[in-house]
Amino acid sequence: MKKTRKIILLAVSVCILFTLTGCSWFQGKISEIKGDLIGNRFRVEFYDNYANNLLNLEGEKVNLSSNVVKTKGVNSDGTDTTIYEMSSVITITIDGHEAEQAGNSVIFIEEGLSESQIELPETTVQTDGGTINFIDENLNKIKNMMGKSRAVLISSQLGIPIAAFEGDDVYFDIPSDLPKTTRIMIDGKALYVHRVNYILLDKEIIA
Repeated sequence: MKKTRKIILLAVSVCILFTLTGCSWFQGKISEIKGDLIGNRFRVEFYDNYANNLLNLEGEKVNLSSNVVKTKGVNSDGTDTTIYEMSSVITITIDGHEAEQAGNSVIFIEEGLSESQIELPETTVQTDGGTINFIDENLNKIKNMMGKSRAVLISSQLGIPIAAFEGDDVYFDIPSDLPKTTRIMIDGKALYVHRVNYILLDKEIIA
């Protein structure tokens, strides 16, 4: 009976969320299709581990792809086999030209997406609220697909701040075909982050 009530409550919550908000997951898929067909204009920023800006590129048609390498392996019976693995090298195609890169932190900022000045609290933030963990976890998964108000804090691999963004409609996913890369949709604009540290934080926590 308790489990049934939880499922009903979750279903009702889903209906309410779909009614009251747009679907960022859908917007993300549209952006992905657009990128495959005609390209999105991006600013590509490269940073070292100390958050020094090494290079910036801007292009009308930008694409990001992985590289697969062939290595030797051994089967359980001792015979040789071939293994295909995703390389840490990524290929950036920008207006017909190529740039390969590995090791640096790279952020791809779609045109129209602006950085924010976000001030974090200097002391520990005490939160409250919520319902039941089972419900909260599933509601948050749904809210992420539909987009919710979030701050995005990006730093280098040594933890030095690089940039911050915020939006009322934020969604993220992890492309399976790109190494160490996350795509974040912010109010309909795409932000790809590669080899960075980042925090996605509900804005209510720091409000």
